[in-house]
Amino acid sequence: MLRKSRVALAVVVFTALTAYFLDFSETVPHFVRWLAKIQLLPALAGALDGVVLSLVIVAALAILTLLFGRIYCSCLCPLGILQDLISRISVLLSRKKRKVYRYGSPRTRLRYSLFIACALALILNHWGILRLSLPVGLFDPYANFGRIVTHVFYPFYALGNNLIAMIARHFGNFRFYLVRGSVQDVFTLVVAVLSLALIGIMAGRYGRIYCNTVCPVGTLLGILSRHSLLRVRINHAKCIGCRLCETACKGGCIDIEHKTIDYSRCVVCFDCLNSCKKKAIQYSRSSELSVTVHERPTENFSSAVFPVTDFSKRRFLEGTAGLFLTGNLFSLFENISAQEPVNPNAEAAPGGLPISKNGKVGYKVEHAVSPPGSVSEDHLAARCTSCNLCIAKCPQHVIKPAFLDYGPGGMMLPVMKFSTEVFCNYDCTICGEVCPADAIKPLTLEEKHLTQIGHVVFIKENCVVFTEETNCGACAEHCPTQAVRMIDYKGNLTIPEAREQYCVGCGACESICPVEPFKAIHVEGNRVHKQAELPPQEEKVEVKMDDFGF
Repeated sequence: MLRKSRVALAVVVFTALTAYFLDFSETVPHFVRWLAKIQLLPALAGALDGVVLSLVIVAALAILTLLFGRIYCSCLCPLGILQDLISRISVLLSRKKRKVYRYGSPRTRLRYSLFIACALALILNHWGILRLSLPVGLFDPYANFGRIVTHVFYPFYALGNNLIAMIARHFGNFRFYLVRGSVQDVFTLVVAVLSLALIGIMAGRYGRIYCNTVCPVGTLLGILSRHSLLRVRINHAKCIGCRLCETACKGGCIDIEHKTIDYSRCVVCFDCLNSCKKKAIQYSRSSELSVTVHERPTENFSSAVFPVTDFSKRRFLEGTAGLFLTGNLFSLFENISAQEPVNPNAEAAPGGLPISKNGKVGYKVEHAVSPPGSVSEDHLAARCTSCNLCIAKCPQHVIKPAFLDYGPGGMMLPVMKFSTEVFCNYDCTICGEVCPADAIKPLTLEEKHLTQIGHVVFIKENCVVFTEETNCGACAEHCPTQAVRMIDYKGNLTIPEAREQYCVGCGACESICPVEPFKAIHVEGNRVHKQAELPPQEEKVEVKMDDFGF
């Protein structure tokens, strides 16, 4: 009964969170976002900054662990549930009827080294001493799950949707519509693919070894679970040493030879309870057992327990280094290809404007544009765990994973990247609503309309009005705040004029500008968000008519 209840809850959580990340039509109920908000590391990042809700969530998860053990890892963590799913699939694909696990050494040095590294990165980010959001993003289980779904699963999901939409259109059904399923960012895709491959191999062969070796959340909860009230316990009087419970333990924490359980690694999956034929395994308090239960001390740093050379640690570090090198190479190739000359036979720009090749005056954006509600680059780096939920839910697809936009320590953080027909909707506040770590604060529409995430920069020498002496005005037409207006230039020509005080940095002007390779108008990010001024009200002209106007 316990195992069935655990599996049922895990299926609901995993299905709901996966659907929430993949949902582009807003059919998944919005309350599902609370499953993202109760993830431990995002809540911990918010708690360090004094967010009351985050403090309550962290306290609730700590109490839950002290009462029931690592229930969070088995029922609420989507990456942990994904590992169980992979383990199950590996059994179905193999010729064996069941997976056989063995008790393994706790690898304490590796576990605590990674945990301390992530804790230091989180604290240094919070205090603003050093921007080190990358380690947190790499090892946070929820962030890993989010990136895997967003960058690996979603393209296939979008492809399936588009195939259905095309088939439906063929039969005159327009209920389905085409969606974008392209790669968001090469570096983040590489990280997501390698993470899935690493986790998949570890889960397929060794069960929950990732949770008990690499995951900092598992290590933290493991410290608490050693003192939990309810635990899986061995009744020595009934145990016959058949090892069925040990071979069923995906955490590798049952040592039946010494009749001990490493509670820091037990994820309370209850698989061992079902495997025991003699009912010698029970989930209870110690007072409920008639026989004293011996527990093996797990946190022993002596050299007698661990070999001098830790090959698993070495392989992990080598894999991490390879991940960075591969990601850097892919991103380098992507940046090089982005600078290639534009095809002169390309189609016209949005609105039917001819694409101009007169953008010769180059520029480099000094500061990246962070999403509205992120307050500043430092605030975003201090709280964001790079789960990419804001990227998955952005209806305009303007939020992308950063590479070096915020520097080496800000990789995979969300950043605004404007391109053709891609800009921040003036009336959209979704990214702040879904952020589980409060890294992007929720904004009302009134607050969004006055939040200046960046300011407009106009380069006259690139504008078609200056280079070709022809009318355009697309940027002014698309600006929602009158930060760009047209003024007299030559004869009947008008040319854009930028008014930074009214700009909110939405990028509408940059996305519509037909000039390539360098735009005539673009947005420069504000490292600390400012407040824009309200645009002046247009004068109303009263027209008096003695009769009907027609």
